[in-house]
Formats: sequence, C-alpha cells, structure tokens
Amino acid sequence: MPNQFRSLGPTPIAAAAHYTTVPKLSPAGLLSVRSQAESVGRVAHRKLDSGPSYNALNTVSIDSSWGVAPRRGTMVQSDSSEQLKTGQNGRFSESDTAVQTTKWQRLVSAIRPSSKSGVSVSPEMLLLSAVVYGVLVFCIGDAFLPGSPAFATLVIWICSVVGAEIAHFLRIPRVVGMLGTGLLLANVPGGVVAAFPKRWGVQMRAAALGTIFLRCGLELEFKTMALYKWPALRLAFLPGVTEAIFDAGIAYAVFGMPFTMALSLGFILKAVGPGLVVPAMFQLQKQGWGANKGIPSTVVIAASFDDIIAITGFSIFINVAIAAGDNAAWMIASGPLQVIFGILGGIIAGAVLGSTKLFNNRFKRLLGIYGAALLVMFFLEYYDMLSGGALGALTTGLVTCYMWEHGKPRKLSIGPNNAFSADIERVLAVIWNWIMEPMLFATIGTSIVFAKLPPETIPKAVLVVCTGLCLRTIATFFIMGSHRYTWKERLFYSVAWTPKATVQASLSAVPLALINHSMAGHPEYAQYVQWGNDILATGIFAIIICATLGTLFVYWLAPVLLERSVSTCCVPAVFSLNGSSSACSWARRVCLHCQQ
Repeated sequence: MPNQFRSLGPTPIAAAAHYTTVPKLSPAGLLSVRSQAESVGRVAHRKLDSGPSYNALNTVSIDSSWGVAPRRGTMVQSDSSEQLKTGQNGRFSESDTAVQTTKWQRLVSAIRPSSKSGVSVSPEMLLLSAVVYGVLVFCIGDAFLPGSPAFATLVIWICSVVGAEIAHFLRIPRVVGMLGTGLLLANVPGGVVAAFPKRWGVQMRAAALGTIFLRCGLELEFKTMALYKWPALRLAFLPGVTEAIFDAGIAYAVFGMPFTMALSLGFILKAVGPGLVVPAMFQLQKQGWGANKGIPSTVVIAASFDDIIAITGFSIFINVAIAAGDNAAWMIASGPLQVIFGILGGIIAGAVLGSTKLFNNRFKRLLGIYGAALLVMFFLEYYDMLSGGALGALTTGLVTCYMWEHGKPRKLSIGPNNAFSADIERVLAVIWNWIMEPMLFATIGTSIVFAKLPPETIPKAVLVVCTGLCLRTIATFFIMGSHRYTWKERLFYSVAWTPKATVQASLSAVPLALINHSMAGHPEYAQYVQWGNDILATGIFAIIICATLGTLFVYWLAPVLLERSVSTCCVPAVFSLNGSSSACSWARRVCLHCQQ
C-alpha cells in the first residue's frame, strides 16, 4: 500500500473523509478501488449488519458506484472528480470524524437516550409472536397455558426483550434492563413465574455461557492468547483471591460464622461474571476500544480461568465447613480436572470439525460446532464442572477456527478458509441477541426473591459486598501496573473486573441446601441455617450491586479511559480473508490493498 494511505483516521469513516484529500491517487488506482469495492460490497454489508456490536457502522446501504456506504449518507462517485460524499450536507465535516470528538463528548453521547437497538420490538414482531403462541396453544395444549413451565418461560423471554429495549432507549446497558425485568417478575405478587423450574434456569444459563464463549473462541487466536497470557493470569488470580480472603475476614467478623464457611463465601464473591464481562469485551473489541493493547482480549482470557479458581476454592472450603472434609480430595482435584476435561473436549471437537470435506456447507458447520460446544458444556455441567464446560466451548471455537484457517487435517479439508468462522459468528450473534442473552440475565434476576431475605442480614451483606469491591478495584489497579498500560487503562481493568452475577446466582444457595441435606438433627442446625441465609443474601446483593453498577461503568467509561484503535485501510469495510471476501474480523483481517 502506498505511504500516502497510512494513518488516514481512527475509523473507516474517518479514513474515507481523508481519502478525498489524497493528491497522488491515480485514475487507474481509483478504478481498481471501485471495482474491488463493488465485488465485495454485499458481503461487507452482511458482515457489518450482523449484530449490535457494530454500532458505528451497523446499517449500511449499497450504492452502484462504491458498494458500501455508512448509514448517515451514501458514498458516491462524482461525475467531475473522484470524491466521497457523506453527511447531512453531502460532505464530511470535521465534526463527523472521530478525531475531533473529545472523550467527554463520547461519554455524554454514551448516556444520551438512543432509539436504535440490535434487538428491536415492533408491532409486527408482537403480532408474529402472538400468532406463534396461538399455534403452540392449539397444537400442544395445556403445556403452553398460564401456570405451566413453558408459559412462564415465554413470559420471561418476552419481558426480558422488552426490558432490554427500554434500557437501550435510556442508554443503559441492555443487560441491566434484563436483570431488572427478572427481579420484577420474581417479586411481584401473583407468582407470575412461580412455575418456572429452577433446573431450567441453570441449563439456560449454561447454554448462554457456552454460546458466548464459543463466539469468543471464534474471534480469538492462539497467538493472541500467548501474547497476553501473563497479564491475563495476573488478572485472573491475584485480585480475586485478595478479595476472597478479605471478604472472608469481614464475614467472619460481622456474621460470626466459621472461618472455613466465610472463605466459601469469599470465593463466591471472588468470581467475575463471564456472562456480563465477556459480551461487554466482545463489543468493545469490535468497536476498537483498547484493541491495540489487547485489553478486551486479556479480560476475556482471564475470565475463562477466574471462575475455575472461584468454584474450586468454594468447593474445598464449603466441603470442609459442612461435610467435614469427606470429599476434600475430590474437591481439590476438581479444579485442575475441569481445565483438562474442558481443553481436551474442545480439542477433540475442533479436530473433527476441521474435516470440511465432511462438513461441506454452512448448515453442517453451524450445527456441528454449536452442537459440540453445547455438548461439552452440558456434559461437564452435569458433573458440576460448569467452568470447565465454558473453557471447553472456548477451546472448541479456538481449535475449529485454527483448523479451518490452516486447512487441517489436510486429507479431510477442502483447504484454508477464513470465511467459515465469520459465517458461524454471524449466526451465533443472532442467537445470542435474541435468545441466549435475554434468558441468561432474566433467569439470574428471577432467582432473587427479596421476601426470603432476613431483614437484619441486609446491611451486613451490603457491607461485605461494598468493602470487598473497593479492595478488589484498588488491588486490580496496582496488580495490572506495567509499562505496557497507562493509568487510565489500569483503571479500566479495575472497572471491567467488577461485574458479577453468573457464579453468584449458581452458588449462593448451595451452602443452605447442603446444610439442610447434611446437618438436619445437628445441635447447631438452626445457627448453620442462619449462616446459610447470610451467604445467600450476600450473594444476591453482590448481583444487584455489581451486575448493574459494574456493567454500567464498563460501557460508560470505556470511551473515556481507552484509546480507539486506528484503521489504516484506504477503503472502508472492504477486506479479504485469505482470498475469501468479507468485512473485517477483528482478530484476522487482511486489507485488499495494504495486505495488513
């Protein structure tokens, strides 16, 4: 690529704006650019319109002259000169470019009400939903009538989607609307979702985690993980373990519970919420925030291992505190075994799915990789290895993508192709946005019933959560200290490591259930039940405080604390992935002109 095309702007749109001022571009070069843009414009349109993560370029239009245009206008070829026109007045103004946008303006824009969402609720969609429900009622019968588990599931899903739409309009993260909807449904009089089975909620959360970790595996690369492994390991181990020990000390003091039981509570509170953190990092990565230093990738890698540490620590200490150590050896071994089984299952699945002569169309590849990821997830979750299942789904995506890109195994592959992973990721984005994400966060909300919380426990629980969160934020800031990161980026790590929900929703009720099962008739049974309720209440308030505030701050502060990666491509949104036309995939993009 000629040097005059370098550093044209931080975004494809800004690059297009500067493109009009390049004096050394020959007519032959323009014709070459135009022909190649026309040939792949429609594929780039599909990629850019694949999901809500592409907020800046979410809706594009196809023009006969250039092929791809941003939503605000059209990108056309002038009859008198080779120019790109856009904006309300037909031209780029300096205010349209990201270069002229201050971080404060980006923060204000982030909290201004919006009317666009990746999942929109329209009258026709409501009408179609009513038609489908009518078909199910008259076809199947009582299973979908009010009071049935299927009806409760439909109510949760519909309300979650509506809540997400309302939250997005208010410029609040969609997950906050989903969580709030679940909380409302679980606590309004009448038992709206009382028929919803708890086991269904566990399985739906497992499926959602498998989906998002599979998407991450399709986007990450082995070299990316190797590049950021040491920052990720520091982030996964040190801040959480520090908080777990601190929270145990506070719980021991305010609740008066045994220290081993307090440590089990500490490891419940230690776990970051992968269902909250991973989608947020996924979106920031695609928008370019912090991507030049791999900050979203580092957080995703760390989140993959953080829950394994938390669940292993919890299992050991709760077993010692309640079951008198009968299964302590197995509990200690379960952590490393989760890692081994998850990685092994993902490698086997990826090796098989690399046989593209067998999986020779999109449907087979989608069914194969999604089915394999969910199989590994549910298999390990069945044996109480939830984190191992999430790691297995991540490994399935990583290995499969590697096989497709390198054409392995050679005798069973049709050859290297990077477009396969992009095709799968687009479909998974739709499944995540419409089904998995609403059900994940709504079912977390429905697991919280305020009427079951002892009133005297609430201030103590809030004290434990808030003090531990403050220590976690400070510890993360100093632990991530390095010449690689600025103080703003270290502060973002501290913020990004605060959302919690998934593990807390899964484990907070376990101590009370173990007490009721194992200690009935024990002289101190009533006291242990009280401690079990204390742990449950603390986990619930960790979800309420950390899931909402943590997620809000991640989305609001990312444009302020992080730098946006600069696009150096001279033609926006037109890329070739090892010979296959597609828009850019943030981990593997090759420009048609600069070959980067």
